[in-house]
Amino acid sequence: MSIKSVIILLVGLVAFNAPAMNAPDFRCVAVAANGDVTLTWLTPPDPGATFTNYQIYSSSNQSGPYALTATVLSYAQTSYVNAGAGANTGSKFYYIKTCYGPGTNYSNSSDTLQSIFLNVTNLADGTATLSWNSIRNPNLPSSSGLYKIYREYPAGIWTLVGNTTKLNYKDTITICHAFLNYQVDIDDLSGCTSISSIDGDIFSDIISPNTPIPISVTVNPATGIASISWNQSTSGDTKGYIIYKLNNGSWIPLDTIYGINNTNFTNLTSNAGSQSESYRLAALDSCKNISIQGIIHKTIYVTAILDRCNSSNTIKWNKYINMSSGVGSYKIYVSENGNPFNLLATNSGIDSTYIHTGLANLSNYCYYIEADNVLGTITSISNRFCINTNLPKTPKFSYLRKATVASKNSVSITCYVDNTAGVSHYAFKRSGSNAGTYTIIGTVPFSLSSSINFVDNNTVQTNAQSYFYKVCAVDSCSNELDTTNIGRTILLNATGNDDFTNTLTWNDYEQWSGSTASQSYNIFRSTSGTFNSPPIANIPYGGGSGYTYIDNISNSLNGEGTFYYYIEALEGNGNIYGFQDTSKSNIAEARQNSLFYIPNAFVPSGLNKIFIPISTFVITADYSFTIYDRWGEKIFETNDITIGWDGTFKSSKCQPGVYVYSIEYKNSQGENQRTKGIVTLVR
Repeated sequence: MSIKSVIILLVGLVAFNAPAMNAPDFRCVAVAANGDVTLTWLTPPDPGATFTNYQIYSSSNQSGPYALTATVLSYAQTSYVNAGAGANTGSKFYYIKTCYGPGTNYSNSSDTLQSIFLNVTNLADGTATLSWNSIRNPNLPSSSGLYKIYREYPAGIWTLVGNTTKLNYKDTITICHAFLNYQVDIDDLSGCTSISSIDGDIFSDIISPNTPIPISVTVNPATGIASISWNQSTSGDTKGYIIYKLNNGSWIPLDTIYGINNTNFTNLTSNAGSQSESYRLAALDSCKNISIQGIIHKTIYVTAILDRCNSSNTIKWNKYINMSSGVGSYKIYVSENGNPFNLLATNSGIDSTYIHTGLANLSNYCYYIEADNVLGTITSISNRFCINTNLPKTPKFSYLRKATVASKNSVSITCYVDNTAGVSHYAFKRSGSNAGTYTIIGTVPFSLSSSINFVDNNTVQTNAQSYFYKVCAVDSCSNELDTTNIGRTILLNATGNDDFTNTLTWNDYEQWSGSTASQSYNIFRSTSGTFNSPPIANIPYGGGSGYTYIDNISNSLNGEGTFYYYIEALEGNGNIYGFQDTSKSNIAEARQNSLFYIPNAFVPSGLNKIFIPISTFVITADYSFTIYDRWGEKIFETNDITIGWDGTFKSSKCQPGVYVYSIEYKNSQGENQRTKGIVTLVR
């Protein structure tokens, strides 16, 4: 080889092994107002002078896809403007590669930087909430780490309003009302700055005037309408007052009173005659800023409860809260039968109950309360409450319509009562026998309904015994005014017999108003727990000595041997109140014993072709039937009670002889059973 050829080869080798170039050091992403993006970087070393171009890639999603956006041919160029990027509507992602020669070689990608997209939220609370993304997570090591927040006001004038190391900022508005734009910057040690998109909204100053101090709320006893008065706000720019009223747990603005000197308000929609109402105030300034709501004042609501046992009225009211200098006393005023009100008594400022004794029967008493502060300078008056002293009216009737079993541990009782009587409540009583001791198991308050219901689930075991019930009407003095007839539940017992019958026994239902001559009992049966009509039998009334019924189930041998029953008592004709009710018993179970017949031989070519156990009342879900040969090898197995052995193994006929069978199952009582034996295969 010639010297010239060697030199050319060496030069080629030197060029081929020229050092690789890195990607540019990507530092800043700045968003213009129109959404254009300026990218700034530092040039990478180019020791071999092989630079070709920079290639800029962008995407709207961090995960891509990325598209080639621009090619920069100048090695010394350190920035690029991506026009039309649209970074004012959403964040954009960028990375840069270096292309170098000879040939087309590419550096690794630079850091992927994200344009800062600013989101300004107006919560209408006098602040602007700013949130944004970083250009990289974590920030570049060269980043200052400090975000500067700028606000534009007036138009074209940007002012630094704060800084933070976080990705959010809250700006308190000090301008009365204007459209405000915001922008966020963060500097890089290289000297460039990443700038966010611009966002803004209309904001208002919320510097509040001082809250007015209420004097009192009071009620006009004759109308039940509330009024509120207060001291004027100490803020000179106060333009009015907002009155708030508590409604279903929320403070609702009720009205606005304009004029700093207007310091009282009457709520014409007030319902303070039937409940206590809560009020509070706020002041409104010239920028429509509203102060915090002031302390709560509540109207006094007075009620009275008649104690018929002691001929007295217990008068109660809610205490007045937040009265200046505190409540010194409560004065109770009374009027009897429309006469003028007179002072009845004076309570201390901490006592909100008074008992008015010595009442006259059949009189109407009206009361109102006056609260006075300790200094005697402020007064608040309550609603007016009136009450009659009529004595309770004795019920004309009380009738227990039915007591019926609702479940294994509950009984439902229904009564028909005089809803015009002076009853406080109804006491439900239970006993284990008619002549036994009746104990109260629960009460139901008096209402305007003539039908009352109660469910007894107080240690009830309807599968174990019958229960006797009666109901007493009780007045407010705990006197029993009237007692109903007795209602006795039906206890049903069911027993399985060995002759494919079940024996049912039950007691009579007691005591209906209807005629026993036409009273009867329906019997319902089920093998699945779901009862269908019609009943399997109807048994007429038998004189109260109890009943026995034999149910023949020989036509119902399928199933697992558990039979469910309940009795439905049917009231006879002639109920004096026009009812004709029913009462159900508990659900009783009768279990039949499982039966098996197992042949001792079979002839596959004869009449007895299949060896299969014949069974009834077996729980088939746990059934297993297995055949073994004389050497103990399993040659047949099934879990299907309808399938037997045909004398073959793997499709080949088995030799005549003796084979062992094993049967496992659960009987109708759910007990695991196992039967073994031998069977002779005859050919």
